[in-house]
Amino acid sequence: MSIADFCTTFISDMKTSGFEEEKDIIEFITAPWGLGLGSRSDIPNLYPAQRFIIKAYYGLGFDNSSHRDIIINDKFNEIELYRFNEQEYCDYLYNEGRLNKKYDGYSRENMVLICGRRAGKSTITSCIIAYETYRLLSKFCPQEYYGIMPESDIRITSISTSKETASELFNMVTGHLERSEFFRKYRTNPTKQWMYLKTQRDLEKYGPKGRSSISIHVAPCNAKGLRGHSNIVIALDEMAFFFADEKSGKTTRESKSDRDDRAIYKAVTPSVAKFKRPTGDPDGKIICISSPAGKSGKFFEEYQRGFNNDNDDLLVMRAPTWEIDPGLSSQYLKSKYKENPISFRSEFGAEFSDRLFGWIDDPKIVRQAYVPDFRYKQRSSERVPHFMGIDIGLKNDGSAITIGHWVKELVGGAKVDRIEVDASDIRYASLEVLRDDEGFERDYFIPEELGEWIAEYTKKFYILKGLMDQYYGMSIIPILHKKKLRQFEFRSFTDILNSLAYQTAMTTFISKEIKLPEIDNNRTIKVVGDLEEEADTELVRELLSLQAEQKSKYLIKVSAKEGGHDDLSDSFVRMVLLASEYRNKGFTERSTGSSSPQGAVSNARQMRRRERIKAGLNRPSGQYMSTMQSRRTIGYSSPIR
Repeated sequence: MSIADFCTTFISDMKTSGFEEEKDIIEFITAPWGLGLGSRSDIPNLYPAQRFIIKAYYGLGFDNSSHRDIIINDKFNEIELYRFNEQEYCDYLYNEGRLNKKYDGYSRENMVLICGRRAGKSTITSCIIAYETYRLLSKFCPQEYYGIMPESDIRITSISTSKETASELFNMVTGHLERSEFFRKYRTNPTKQWMYLKTQRDLEKYGPKGRSSISIHVAPCNAKGLRGHSNIVIALDEMAFFFADEKSGKTTRESKSDRDDRAIYKAVTPSVAKFKRPTGDPDGKIICISSPAGKSGKFFEEYQRGFNNDNDDLLVMRAPTWEIDPGLSSQYLKSKYKENPISFRSEFGAEFSDRLFGWIDDPKIVRQAYVPDFRYKQRSSERVPHFMGIDIGLKNDGSAITIGHWVKELVGGAKVDRIEVDASDIRYASLEVLRDDEGFERDYFIPEELGEWIAEYTKKFYILKGLMDQYYGMSIIPILHKKKLRQFEFRSFTDILNSLAYQTAMTTFISKEIKLPEIDNNRTIKVVGDLEEEADTELVRELLSLQAEQKSKYLIKVSAKEGGHDDLSDSFVRMVLLASEYRNKGFTERSTGSSSPQGAVSNARQMRRRERIKAGLNRPSGQYMSTMQSRRTIGYSSPIR
C-alpha cells in the first residue's frame, strides 16, 4: 500500500469510526471555542458543586489540592460550615449517603440528580446536552459510528411537566449552541420546540440548505408521543412531579395511563438502547433530574436503585439548594422557609418526604415564643378585638378554645405586631361528672353545655370573631346566635384549609409574631439530671407532639399521633388564622352556614357594614374605634362585665 493510500484509508476510518480526539466536558464548557462559561465577564462559570457533579458523571478526576472552593453553608446561607476540595467533597457526600459511588474513573450512562429549587439543575443538564451534541458533531457520520442507518435521525429530547417548563431548559441549550463558535456551521435557526443540526456528512451530501439528521426537542410528559424515536440523550426535568396535581397531591385520570413518571420512563428508555460505541459499551444517556417529592414513584425507585450493590450504570447524587449555590440570597431562603417549613425540606433541602413526620422539627421555634412569668388570663378589660379559635368534641375528643389579640411592641426602636395568647382551655367529657335530665351519668357533652361555655368567655374577653369546624359548628352556632353572639362562624376544614391554618401558625412562630404564656395551671416539673426544670405548657406540649403528612408539593395535613390529641392545637391555629385574616384584609366571610336567599342578603349586608367600619377597628396597622360603635356594629351581647 502506498503512503497516499494509507493516508486516505486512515482519514476515512477517522470519519466513519469517530476516532478523532474529543475534548472532555470541562474543557468544552469553559473554552472560548466551546460554551465559554467563565471566559467572559458576561458569561458566569459553573458553581464548584456543579462542576463536581459533571466530573462525577463523566468519570473525570477530582481535584485533591489545597484549593478548597466548595463551600457548605447552613440552610439559610448565612453561616459557613465547611470548605472542601473536590475529592473531600466526594468523600463527604458518600459518607452522608448522598452519593452512591466513590470515584472509580468510570463514566455512567444514566444519572439521577436530586437538587433543591434554584440550584442550577437546568444549567447542569443544558451543559451535558450541549456537550453530547458536540460529541455527535465531532464525528463525520455519527449514524455510522453507532451502527445505525445513515439516514436515521438522532434526537436529544427534554421532557418536563409541560411544554412551557421544558422550553426553559431548551432555551438554555439553544442559547449555548448559538453562542458557541463550534456549532456555527452545523446549526439551523431554532423554533420554540426543536433545533436541527447538520452533521459533516449532511453538509457534504445535501449542502447547507439540505436535510439535517441531528435534532434537539422539547416535549411534555406524554408517553404516547415519545415512542418510536431514536434518542441518544433523554432529560427528564422535574420528573418527580410528572402530572401530579400540586394542590391535591393526586394524579389525573389521564396520568394513570401514560402520563406519570413510570409510563414516561418506560416509553423513552428503549430509545437509547441502540447507541453503543464500537467497543460495545452503551453510550445513550437518561438524566432524571428533579427536586424530590414523596417516597414513591419511578423517580424514587431509580434513586433507590442507585444504591444497590449491583448497580454500575447509574450515578445518584442529592444536594440542597444552598450547597450548590452558596451565594443564593439568605432572605429568599428564609422567606420560602416561612411560607412552608415542611415543603422547604423537599423543595430546597432535597429531602424525600416521609409519609408521616413531626410537624415541628425544632422545638426552639415554638419555645422562643415564651414570655417569662407571663400567665394565661382569667379575663381582660382591654377594649381591643380578641379572636377565639374553637375545636368541639362532644365525647371522645376534647373541646378546646384559644383566645388571642394583636399587640404592638417596640423592637430595636421599631413597632412590631405580635399575637398575644390570652387564654387556652380544654374540657373532656370523660373527666367531668355529667348527668342527663333524669339524673343518670353520661360521658358526652350536649351542644347547649358547650355553647354556654363559649358564651361565658365573651363576658371575659372582647371577642371580635370566633371560628370552629363545620362538623359540630352546625349544632353550636345556632345556640350562640340565640344569645345574640353573631361573631361566631364555622367553616369546613378540608385538607386545604387545615394546611393553610397550620402553615399560617408556623409562619408566625418563625417570624416571632407569637407571645405565649410561660405558665399555665397544668404546668409540671420534670427532672433533667440533678436539676428540676419546668416542662412546657399543655398547649406547647401538644404542638410539639403533632405529626404531619405531606399530601402534595404544597399541601400538608397536620394531626395528632395515635393516642394523642390535637384539640388545643386546632383551636390555636384557628385563632391565629382569624387574627392573620383580620390584619391582612378584615372579615368578609359569612358568619353562618345559611344558604337561603334571605340569609345570603343578610350576610351581604353584614359584610358591607363590617367593611365600612373595619378601618376604624384596632387592627395592627389601624386605629382604635369606639367601644360603643364596635358593640353596635358587630352585635355583641355585653362583652365585658
